[in-house]
Amino acid sequence: MAINYNEKEEGKKKGILEIDNGDLEAFRSVMNQYGFVNEEALLRYALVALLQSSDNKLYIRQDGNVVAMKISEQLIKKSEPEKPNEVPN
Repeated sequence: MAINYNEKEEGKKKGILEIDNGDLEAFRSVMNQYGFVNEEALLRYALVALLQSSDNKLYIRQDGNVVAMKISEQLIKKSEPEKPNEVPN
């Protein structure tokens, strides 16, 4: 999966999302499972779900229990450690 950005008029950006291999299979599976009308609807729903989370977690029901989904550490941006005696912004 990749997003390629192209500069558009007046400094606006346009991103083109390429989905392939296993990611494409998973994407199609979700499309079928949930019955989204198109790919854009699926992406909009996923974005809204993430934006609406007040604690940056999503919860799912698994085997009758509500479970918080944990984001894999490799997907999270690493912050730089604070330097001693430096006031954070």
